[in-house]
Amino acid sequence: FFFFNTNENEKRIHSLPVNGKQFSPTFFFLLQHMAAEDLYNIEQAGQQSYFQKWINEELDQMIANTIVMAILVGDTTNAVGDRVTTFETIGNKAVSDLFTTVSVKATPALSDYRSAVDSVKNPNGLKKIAVMTQDTLTDIAEFIYSAGGSTSYRSKEEVAGQLGVEEIFVTDILDLNSTVKMVVMIPDEYWVREKKALEVAYPTYEKNVMNFMKERNIGGAIHGMFSTAVLKTA
Repeated sequence: FFFFNTNENEKRIHSLPVNGKQFSPTFFFLLQHMAAEDLYNIEQAGQQSYFQKWINEELDQMIANTIVMAILVGDTTNAVGDRVTTFETIGNKAVSDLFTTVSVKATPALSDYRSAVDSVKNPNGLKKIAVMTQDTLTDIAEFIYSAGGSTSYRSKEEVAGQLGVEEIFVTDILDLNSTVKMVVMIPDEYWVREKKALEVAYPTYEKNVMNFMKERNIGGAIHGMFSTAVLKTA
C-alpha cells in the first residue's frame, strides 16, 4: 500500500495483523516385508537389482499417493489411529474460510465450475490447476452442436481454457469422497515441509523375512489466502 504524504505529516506505517497457522510435520512410514526364501530365488534368477528398483519405486509412489490423498480429500483408507493428518485437507471442508472457498451445488453446471475457479485469488499470476476425476472431466467436456446431433467431447486443454486454469489434473483419488466434484488450487501456495526422510532395509531372522521401510517427517498447509476452492454436491 502507498500513502500520500506531505512535509507536515508523519508517515503512516503499514500494519498487517496476522495470526499464526499451525504447521506440524510428523513421521509416517510404509513397511513392506518379503520372505527371505523369495529373495534368494530372485537373487539366483539374477533379478535382485530389478527387484530393489521396483520395491523402492513402489514405496515412493504409495507415499506420494497418500500425500496427495491427504491434501485433496483426507486420509480415509488407513485405520483411524494410523491416518496421515499432518496435511491441511481441501476437499473435506464444509464451509469457506480465509484459505478455501467452498461451493455446494445439487447438480453443478459448467458455470458453477467456472465460478469455483474464479473464486481462487491469484494476485501473483501463479499457475492455477483444477483437480477432478475422469468421469467429471467427461461430463464437462461433453457437448452437442445442435439438437439431434452427435455427442462430441472437447479436449482437456479446451476444458481447461473454459474453466480458466492452466492445467487439469485427473485422478481417481477424488472418488474417495463422493461429494467432491472439483478441487482448485495454486500449487505454489500450498506449502510442504519435510524435516527428515529415512530409508532402511533390515532382516527379521526369527521370521526369515526382509523388511523394507521408508519413513518421512513431513506435513503441509495452505499458505495463500483464498488460494484454494472446492466444488461439492449436496
